[in-house]
This record gives sequence, structure tokens and C-alpha cells, in this order.
Amino acid sequence: MKTIVSNSIREVNMSTFNNKSNLDYTDGDIAIANDIRKLGEYESNNTIKLDMVVIIMCVKGRLQVDINCNTYVIHPNDLLFCPPNIMLNDFQTSEDFEGKMIGYRNESCNACFTTAAMYGTRYSIYARIRSYIWKKRA
Repeated sequence: MKTIVSNSIREVNMSTFNNKSNLDYTDGDIAIANDIRKLGEYESNNTIKLDMVVIIMCVKGRLQVDINCNTYVIHPNDLLFCPPNIMLNDFQTSEDFEGKMIGYRNESCNACFTTAAMYGTRYSIYARIRSYIWKKRA
């Protein structure tokens, strides 16, 4: 007889981090952890649904995670960008893994992009990137 372990889905948002004393900074809009290991262990069979933007930087070792059924591995100096409404599970780290995390509330990111669009910043950044690509091809 095969034992089936249920996979629970846990939603993670800024309120999840608001009362965490193991964060280096939190204000309700931004959460920063200089050591992800301080945030605690997640069981590999549990799934997390993000309701925020999370950026993880691998400093040492290796982190492997499944995001929406695709496996990603990050190594030192790699950044993993996790937008809202994705499912993360099957977390695996090497014994020497060290990582940093910054999380943003959805509304904070939307406000940044809206403000940038109002002042034409998004277009000018896009134009600069396009110019750079054109120069490289010419």
C-alpha cells in the first residue's frame, strides 16, 4: 500500500512577515532578510503561493525550487525573481547554502511602475536598452 502525503498550500504575503523578529527590516511594504535560513525551514512537500514579489540572491551554495512545475537552480551571485501568484515547492538547499531575500508588497511595486510611467521613465529605460541593442548589432 502506498502512503500519500497531502500537499498543503500556504499563502505567503507581507502580513506573513510583519511580526517576524528574524527579519533585518520590515515596514509592511518591504521585508529584508540577510540570512534566509533565519526565516525557518519549509517542508519540501508543502507548496507556497506568493501574494507578493520576492527576490532571492544566492550568496553561497545552491538552492533548488520548483516554480509552477518547473525546476530552477540558483548558484552564488544568481538572483531568483518570484512574481506574485506563483506556486513554489520542493525546496532543496546544499548544506552550505546562504541566501538573502527581499520581498515587496504588490501594491508597492504597482505604485513604483505607475509613477515611473507617469514621468516617462519606463519608456526612456526601454529606449536606452533598444539603442544599446541596435548599436551592438550595427
